[in-house]
Amino acid sequence: MFREIHVATPAEVCEERDPKGHYKKARAGALASFTGIGNDYEAPHAAELVIDTSTRTVAEAADEIERMLKATGVLFDEVVDLAANI
Repeated sequence: MFREIHVATPAEVCEERDPKGHYKKARAGALASFTGIGNDYEAPHAAELVIDTSTRTVAEAADEIERMLKATGVLFDEVVDLAANI
């Protein structure tokens, strides 16, 4: 089962958080075709969940993903013994 979740954090926030300096390298021309700098980024059109991590903590984002997965039947609140139902 496939679920599309778009982590829609603004590029400016991603650049501020960049621990490896990829954005800086891309702006200097050392990384060609870096998404968002050398290449355009096209956001998904029909994501089931959109999360902006600039406005949420990691725990809040994870909780939201978990709620969506439970609501769509991917995760369950309880472990189900499928063998017992055969």
